[in-house]
Amino acid sequence: MSRHWSEEDGPHRASRPVDPWEPWVRAMEDLCLWCEAHEGDPSGTPPPDRIGRFAATFEDGVLDELPLSELFRLDGFSDLEETALAHCAGRVLDVGAAGGAAALELQQRGLAVSALDQHAGAGRVLRRRGLRDVRVGAVSGDDWRSGSERWDTLLFMMNGFGLCRDLVGLERLLERCVELLEPGGSVLADGCDLRRSPAADEAERIRRRRELGRWFGEAEVALRYVPR
Repeated sequence: MSRHWSEEDGPHRASRPVDPWEPWVRAMEDLCLWCEAHEGDPSGTPPPDRIGRFAATFEDGVLDELPLSELFRLDGFSDLEETALAHCAGRVLDVGAAGGAAALELQQRGLAVSALDQHAGAGRVLRRRGLRDVRVGAVSGDDWRSGSERWDTLLFMMNGFGLCRDLVGLERLLERCVELLEPGGSVLADGCDLRRSPAADEAERIRRRRELGRWFGEAEVALRYVPR
């Protein structure tokens, strides 16, 4: 689980509210342009990571970078993700669809997929990439679904449970999943146990969180996108 905020540069930082997910959306929009420009190109196309870099800064100031190709899973899915996709059945709701990698793959496999993201910019990206059923709104709301519409599979990929922010939010999210699922439906999510992280500094982060009375898995992350 994580709380996100954005680090904005330039003269607009103090003049408007900062959307914590705006860097993510701007990165996806630039990646859309890259994909469109190089569609059908022969091998040897410059890698998408040359268009910019996407950085995540943790609460202790440690910086990590995410290759842009991972936003769209241009290099394919991990074994764990492939397992989750294989277990999707019936009508699927991809919650926090972001760049739409999972939703697009399932759509290509012939499943009925609804891609949900609370950011209007992500909705634009999803439609631009060819998703047929795009919803914009928070999973906790009802303005994005028709009546008591339900799904057979709820998919939370790329640490999608981070939407809940903390353990109290997780309980509420799971209760919401019950409302959105058909009887006998499934919730599929991926994540990681930070206590088993190979990163040398993660143990210290966990210690500090516990001192503050927080759950060890509640990570605070600042997102930043820097075009090259």
